[in-house]
Amino acid sequence: MAKLHRVDDRARGAFRARIKHFQKLGIVPSSPGRGKKISYEMEHVIIWAFCLELSQFGIDPTIIARFVRVLGYAIINIFENSSPSDDEKYFAFYPNIMSNWFYSEEVLLGTIKTDCFLASEISASEIAAEFGRRVALINLTRVKQELDAALGVAQG
Repeated sequence: MAKLHRVDDRARGAFRARIKHFQKLGIVPSSPGRGKKISYEMEHVIIWAFCLELSQFGIDPTIIARFVRVLGYAIINIFENSSPSDDEKYFAFYPNIMSNWFYSEEVLLGTIKTDCFLASEISASEIAAEFGRRVALINLTRVKQELDAALGVAQG
């Protein structure tokens, strides 16, 4: 994960603290005890990668945990079922965190409206029409490629 996010050696302690905070929030399994190793599955690595991408936007880890509870399976599915020849897949969300409003519609997660789409399916003007004046994008295809490279997974 540190390699994927280009974490400098001087920032490793803060990076580890972020990972531990995600564990405490129940996003991924935490250590079974002092001195005992925990085995992580690829789905945990994918979730971590996604969470850390959201962290790059400065989103609070408790909100990120909500993202994962609602969207974790879909994100894992996108990662596991995409190949280098596929169109790029993007996760789009409308950050509206300061308003602290909570909506009940299915596409809204707390204060954040979300969607996932292929690059070939939507234009910039359609994104603007859907999300309004502000939208954040994560290129899930690029994250997967860089994660695979960091883990030494052969591209196929």
